[in-house]
Amino acid sequence: MMLLSCQNQQKKIVYYEYNGVVITRINDFPKDRFYYGKFDPEVDKLPESYIESKFSGFDGGMGAYLIFKPNKHVEIIREWGNFSPVRLKENLILIDTMENIKFIHWRDSAKGNLKNIAYVSHVLDLERKTNSNEKSQVTRRIKNNSN
Repeated sequence: MMLLSCQNQQKKIVYYEYNGVVITRINDFPKDRFYYGKFDPEVDKLPESYIESKFSGFDGGMGAYLIFKPNKHVEIIREWGNFSPVRLKENLILIDTMENIKFIHWRDSAKGNLKNIAYVSHVLDLERKTNSNEKSQVTRRIKNNSN
């Protein structure tokens, strides 16, 4: 008998905040959406501008970094997975074409001192542990959850 363990597939709202800027993530396995600003989809109308990550529910996933810039813009650097911009505005930027060697150098230079950077993953526990270990100063709150 084979048992498969999947992440809790309940929709979650995750807020990432740094220096007064908030990114709202709608974690709706196997699809995530990242919005610039703080939104509660039960109360607020979600903007038409966002970055979407879709992945297969069985063997897919995603990993990326949110970089909070001094100019109040946020960049998402894709590590792996499928990310698509939807009507993006200039305050939320997707970087998904970085060459592998350039990405490795960038990631190594930030290692241990993420400060204004947060790692995001389809596995929320891995995300929390990675950001804690790497000393990220980006706060993360999950709506209706204590993580």
